Amino acid sequence: MSETKLKILYLEDIVEILEPWLGFIQKTWAVECHGVRSRERALYLLENGFRPDLVIFDRGILYYEDDQFDDKEAGDRLYYDLVVDREIPVIVASGNDLEGVEPYRSHPPLKFIGKPLDERSIRSAVECYFEWLKEAR
Repeated sequence: MSETKLKILYLEDIVEILEPWLGFIQKTWAVECHGVRSRERALYLLENGFRPDLVIFDRGILYYEDDQFDDKEAGDRLYYDLVVDREIPVIVASGNDLEGVEPYRSHPPLKFIGKPLDERSIRSAVECYFEWLKEAR
């Protein structure tokens, strides 16, 4: 397990899931970590200078923080923006099989992890990032 500290953006729309895993991610790896529930908030951070090393991404995020329902299009558009336009490595957490779904098929993430999340799956995802980083050098 690497001791490297990262800048991480964690996207999850459900507060009861976001808060405990954000705390775990911050404590374990992050030098700077933000947890957001919406496409709007993620773009705000990115447009105001936050450049994460890694994004842990739930597809079913909200478009606006106060929305009451998931917006797959908001998640898919943000994923495309992160991976294609900004070239930020992304780990996708989902309860669905997204490997054949656009934009994940044509622009695969570093890794897919299943939901519900657990400590082992998050550790595995971040270790995947460190392996990718070694190969990229």
